Amino acid sequence: MRNITSAGGIFVRKNDGVNEILLLKRPNDELGLLKGHQEEGETVEQTAIREIKEETGFKNVTIVKKLGELTRKGREGTGEEIIKTIHLFLMTTDNFDSENAEENYAWFEFNDGVSRLRHIEEANLLKAHKDLIFN
Repeated sequence: MRNITSAGGIFVRKNDGVNEILLLKRPNDELGLLKGHQEEGETVEQTAIREIKEETGFKNVTIVKKLGELTRKGREGTGEEIIKTIHLFLMTTDNFDSENAEENYAWFEFNDGVSRLRHIEEANLLKAHKDLIFN
């Protein structure tokens, strides 16, 4: 199996006292993290910022801190089985409005959204870092 490196970002907010997280909405109603493959010559931080800008259309994206990384099995669009290492960063932006998003995304109450993530490894990482994320 081939090894792939991905990176992405987590955006959170408090909305009327409720902790919310921004997640990718897939066509089959599954939820996912905003992330993508590292390109040659990029650091994982550069990958995370580029992918967030591409997927959301956000213009100004800043890394607040690294949340961690995880490794899991996956499958490429071609059907190829891979081992994927994903680096996740807590991020912020000065404007969540976007006209050029490549993906559909939405805000979800943190516990509900995380429990609906497609990959349990991703959900477990976010649950383990909930206090770090919201403090």
